Amino acid sequence: MHEALIHWTTGTAGLCFLPSRGRLLQATVDETEAFWVNPDGLEQFHPGGDRAWAGPEIDWFWKCRGQADLGQYVVAETLDPGSWSTEQATDGFCRWRQSCTLRHLHRDARLHIEMTRSYTLVTPQDRTLFGDCIAFQTENELRILEGTMGQPVDFWSLLQVPAGGRMLVATGKPPVFQDYLESIAPEHHAATDRRLELSITGRHQYKVGLPADVVTGRMAYIRPVASRAMVVFRQFTPMPWRPYCDVPLANIDAPGDAVQVYNDGGEFGGFGEMEYHTPALTLGAGNDRLLDTNLTIVGIVETADLDAWKKHWLD
Repeated sequence: MHEALIHWTTGTAGLCFLPSRGRLLQATVDETEAFWVNPDGLEQFHPGGDRAWAGPEIDWFWKCRGQADLGQYVVAETLDPGSWSTEQATDGFCRWRQSCTLRHLHRDARLHIEMTRSYTLVTPQDRTLFGDCIAFQTENELRILEGTMGQPVDFWSLLQVPAGGRMLVATGKPPVFQDYLESIAPEHHAATDRRLELSITGRHQYKVGLPADVVTGRMAYIRPVASRAMVVFRQFTPMPWRPYCDVPLANIDAPGDAVQVYNDGGEFGGFGEMEYHTPALTLGAGNDRLLDTNLTIVGIVETADLDAWKKHWLD
């Protein structure tokens, strides 16, 4: 039997949720889908949409060190698909919770954590240059219940999008980034004093990260759709005064990154990812709980208005 999905609609827009995975699966505006959904089915380890993982990736996911080897990448089943329970599901609000145990892949360390996600349908206070759109607020809570003293963990939000557009990361200074896989080709990124733009092709695998003291907490994915553009805008709060724990395999002593962008090369389906991390919690450091909130607006923008949209929303 197929799982029952949860649907919200407002005007010409809608949201679709996958309760068993604690995630927003799809957003649709004017009959156009905004997120990537796995065509091979929702039972796959990455069905698509907006999901929650936990970092640092080097501790929980990579069995190798140094050079990245995708054959040595694992996703703990306790984390995803995990075991999400529905605490509340009404029209315009839903909340899911799960607890899971994460085990370090390179030393004798573990954490038992609890993750809570809630989605609230909101009316954006500002919808300048958006046509049809839908907006929602996501609140994420992470708690360490028990585990190995000194072990860090963070809340990791990943939103999958279809190939064919550009990922834009707003920065408060000329952007600097580090590679997590093979170096990104020059033709796939461009930078200004206030923004990093990356091509999401679904054919050239790369992953880059930017630190919290560079990003402003605003990201967008812009994809041409007929004569208009589908825009996914996300706003969150970077905290450069706090430690971040997600770093590349090849540079594990580097400061952690707050924002990451992944472009799949076709190995997993050919999509892009808009990712951000919270600051780290460390068991024994007096901080065993964090709250994180983001605002996401999904909507249609006229092609002629895109430059003005970028200036208003990102600069």
